[in-house]
Amino acid sequence: MPASEPKQLARVGLVCEGDASRSETAFSGTAKRMFEALVKKGHEVIPLNASVTGLRRAVVAASSYSKDKQKWRSKFRFGNEGARYRTAAAEESLGNQKVDVILQVGATYDPPSAASIPYAIYCDWNMALDAAEAKAGKGKSTGLSLAEIEAIDKDHARRYREAGAIFTISERLRKSFIELYGIEPERVHTAYAGPNFDVGLIDAALRQPKRPGPPTVLFIAKEFQRKGGATVAAAFQRLRATLPETRLVFAGSENLPVEFQSLGNVEHLGLLDKTDPMQLERLLTAYRDADVFILPSRRDPFPTVIREAMFFGLPCVASNIWAMPEMIEDGTTGFLVPVDNPDALFTKTASLLKDEALRNKMGRAARVRAEALFSWESVGKVLSDGLERCRSIS
Repeated sequence: MPASEPKQLARVGLVCEGDASRSETAFSGTAKRMFEALVKKGHEVIPLNASVTGLRRAVVAASSYSKDKQKWRSKFRFGNEGARYRTAAAEESLGNQKVDVILQVGATYDPPSAASIPYAIYCDWNMALDAAEAKAGKGKSTGLSLAEIEAIDKDHARRYREAGAIFTISERLRKSFIELYGIEPERVHTAYAGPNFDVGLIDAALRQPKRPGPPTVLFIAKEFQRKGGATVAAAFQRLRATLPETRLVFAGSENLPVEFQSLGNVEHLGLLDKTDPMQLERLLTAYRDADVFILPSRRDPFPTVIREAMFFGLPCVASNIWAMPEMIEDGTTGFLVPVDNPDALFTKTASLLKDEALRNKMGRAARVRAEALFSWESVGKVLSDGLERCRSIS
């Protein structure tokens, strides 16, 4: 019998706001990692840019205006005017290029040539979850009214229904698409995500000797209040009373938050830019030299910093919310604590700082779990398999 012809892999159009082939800021760097993961799987990947720039950006900003800055940002990001211009930008970026399947990051605009090219969407959130929170009286993270959220979500829901596949950043999010949108389970795939810099950089940092010094707790948060900064401050005050030499290393804001200013033993690294080699080195060193990573977030879908800390072999103490239980195996790779509970954060962090053997055991387990679930190799396999199915049923 003649040998079967080798399978021809898909030519993938990867759509995001930015150039996925090189941008470290497009989708917080995740788009670039997705691009690289698919290339490693053998696909030809064509970056398609849906960014709204120049006059178009000015028009969208003006049409979205609100005195409430949070609402203004949300209308700019999710509103129909922005969606229309992003769709146009994606169409222009595609032009006459031929692709077999589209992989789009997010649902805030229509995929280019959606009527003729099968497409999939990668999501880290959906508007139905915001609507559910608003209905439950838990507040609106977007700053939009329930009616505004639901109006925007109608377009998002249409894009999800028409997609050949939906990839989610967590299993919890996957279930929400099935429960809140009625999407068939076989069309929704948990892909997860990896760290937002090369694991080779992590391993190179780990080969360097750890800086000697006092027990060190690492906390990274650009959004200080949402990430539980006040809880960290209260817990660290107790840590200092129990273990006076304990040091807190904080990164994520240009200025040291007022909650930390009177604590003592706080090292402030500022707002670090991973695209700057020197600042990236400072971040890698902070992870390497830490003993415990903490993130008592009040709201957090699937934090990148937890994944990065796990690859560094750090036990993590984080809030028992959203997808945190998918990341941290409570009692095995770290601990989960209630939201806004500095006593619990103090107790679990102190237990790790006092027990080096426990820290090392949990840290090793964290690295094993990260490699199994949150490597870009594993993410790339899920994306590749799903895109091939999407392409075959079109």
